[in-house]
Amino acid sequence: MKFGRVTESVEIERPISEVFDFVADLTRDPQWFRGVREVRVLSTVERGAGTEYEQVTRLFGWPFIAHVRMTEYEPPHRAVLESIRSATPFRAEYRLGQLNGGRSTRYTLDATVAGSSFYRLFGPVFLPLLRRATRQRLGGHKRLLEQ
Repeated sequence: MKFGRVTESVEIERPISEVFDFVADLTRDPQWFRGVREVRVLSTVERGAGTEYEQVTRLFGWPFIAHVRMTEYEPPHRAVLESIRSATPFRAEYRLGQLNGGRSTRYTLDATVAGSSFYRLFGPVFLPLLRRATRQRLGGHKRLLEQ
């Protein structure tokens, strides 16, 4: 079941390379996304295109394990993640652009999301809930990086 697309942006008062290094490193997800309990690198590639991760996560109260692959990696401007196996199959593109002469960064998360398992039960309310959760995630990035 395809739910749709979520696109959210935030301006972060940090240089683009610092923001990219943080958001493109999924092992840091537990620092800012309270739903992610643990992240393990599964592949021999530890960073960049081809890196595979296992995330022990919780979304809207339900726990699940997601397997994710970084399919594109273009520092410091773009990274793409795709789920290999997940209760919420997705493709997420991180786009970053330099602002204010390099003093800050526009960070955009553009994701196409589907629902399976428990999440089908949410029906038409799933996408608005996911948009809200995405805004909160980006806010978490901003808070951590601007400290």
